[in-house]
Amino acid sequence: MVHHEHEDEHEEHHYPAHKNDEDLPEAKLAIFWVFGSIAILAGSWIAGHMEWVLGTSSASYYGGILVAFLLILFGGIAWIGVAVGVAQQK
Repeated sequence: MVHHEHEDEHEEHHYPAHKNDEDLPEAKLAIFWVFGSIAILAGSWIAGHMEWVLGTSSASYYGGILVAFLLILFGGIAWIGVAVGVAQQK
């Protein structure tokens, strides 16, 4: 009996940090939404400034396009994750 009481006390001390993570899910969603926006902004900026000029290698040009694509892709996935998180909260 004493052993079970000790386990209950241990569980109380173990889980409060986990409860704090669930207190502000809106803040986590907002941060993820902002990171997605920054990624899309950066990807769009890179894609908008891509230019094949004298001295540009094909590897650097296509590498820049790939980086822009991945940033925009990450931003879209972040926004989808936020939308799913908001839908699950309701």
